[in-house]
Amino acid sequence: MSGLGAAKFILEPSYFDLDYLDEFAAFYAASARGYPSLCRRVHYFSAPEVDRALFQRGLAGDRTATRALQDSYLGFSVLRPISAAFGRTVFRWFDDRTPEAPRVVAPSRRYDCHLAGLKLSVEGLAWQQQDSAVASCATVGAWTMLQSSAMDHRHAIPTTTQITLAANQAAGTGRSIFPSTGLAGPQLLEAIKRNRLNPVTVSGDLSQAGKPPYFSKERFASSCAAFIRSGYPVLLVGHYDDPEQAGHVVCAVGFREAVPLPRDSAPLSLLDAQTSVIYLHDDNYGPNLRFKVESSQGPRSICKLVSEPPPHPGAAKPFAAPIVFVPNGMVIATHQELRLTLDTFYQEGHDRAWQFAGLLNAVTSAAGMGAVSLAFSCRFMMLKDYFAKELEGSIHDRGLLAAVRLALQEQVSPMSLHIGIIRIALDSGAPLMDLLYDTTEADPRVGPFCYLAYTAIVSYALGLVPEWAKQLSTEVRAYWPGS
Repeated sequence: MSGLGAAKFILEPSYFDLDYLDEFAAFYAASARGYPSLCRRVHYFSAPEVDRALFQRGLAGDRTATRALQDSYLGFSVLRPISAAFGRTVFRWFDDRTPEAPRVVAPSRRYDCHLAGLKLSVEGLAWQQQDSAVASCATVGAWTMLQSSAMDHRHAIPTTTQITLAANQAAGTGRSIFPSTGLAGPQLLEAIKRNRLNPVTVSGDLSQAGKPPYFSKERFASSCAAFIRSGYPVLLVGHYDDPEQAGHVVCAVGFREAVPLPRDSAPLSLLDAQTSVIYLHDDNYGPNLRFKVESSQGPRSICKLVSEPPPHPGAAKPFAAPIVFVPNGMVIATHQELRLTLDTFYQEGHDRAWQFAGLLNAVTSAAGMGAVSLAFSCRFMMLKDYFAKELEGSIHDRGLLAAVRLALQEQVSPMSLHIGIIRIALDSGAPLMDLLYDTTEADPRVGPFCYLAYTAIVSYALGLVPEWAKQLSTEVRAYWPGS
């Protein structure tokens, strides 16, 4: 908490935690040691002036005191009465001080805490320490994954005990369920299915004899970023860079946007392949850990994640030596309605972006202008989030924003609950167009149901090739005429 600037804390000495109560009923209640069922909860604040008097004024309804407590609230941690002491923990993210490469934390959600009747809220994603009696690292990772904001209003968040039980219902190992010795791959997928979600797996692209393939940096970065953009945390299966360590599972919960590419780059690039910073929940070390995405030295250049301290004043280096994690698989829980696979969608994005890059460069060449370099990215998103967060971030004129939202609602055929978005942009990151896809279709080659043009040159270029524009379906202009 030193990096977040924690100055004070308030301790709830008696707290019943749902996750621990489920673990207690499944395992600890039958122990002769007599484990207690009661936890404690610690609330952290950044303001030194937080004290009992301020807290009492907040409890009395003083709005100034309530606001002061909320503004300095950093999050909470549940302390369980067992050796794996840290239970459900949610901390606020560090302030984002690099606007040129903003942090993407779409899976984060709001957690409301009620402390003696005072409501405090924090944005983040829950983490907890692995409890070897009831929950393995895979179980804890799946528990974090199912906390995601993408699952709001659709699925109840299961406890770690419920995940372990679900994993063993149809994919048991023949061993006792508790104490848990870990989840095999089929069990992890079964646990996701039992929560009425769709398990998606992504494999590496660098083969190795008799073992799961590793990832190249480009495939890892682009795949991970696409799911996190969509609000889906990513379980990373792999191992620490230590031959004596067994396999391990961590959960990717955020990443840094790639910085703009140099002007002399290739005509087309995959923007998210340049991602170099990712944030992990590791049940062995803690939440929101910052890792550098690197390629190992040697002929194969496999992807490795290397821990580094956050670049914030007061944030102490958390480990004596960097942690190195080597991923060789991904597991993601997505909604059942999402039928497009990421690999086929990327291929569609590459083909459409390459086609448009050729057309746009023909237009700029005819006008006596230099060649342009483009980048594209792919993501899945709930339709309501595209209307809200995505369009607000791309269209800054409020009148234009309203006009685009109305055009999408009134001129476009009925849209699916989740949509696929292929964004084609300049290499500086400035958007040119969004292609919107129906994710209930399995084949993206059916084509988009509409496209947004952010500049007049997109409409002009596509107007030169009417058959291409027809393939892209309805045009919605996200720019004012004459701009």
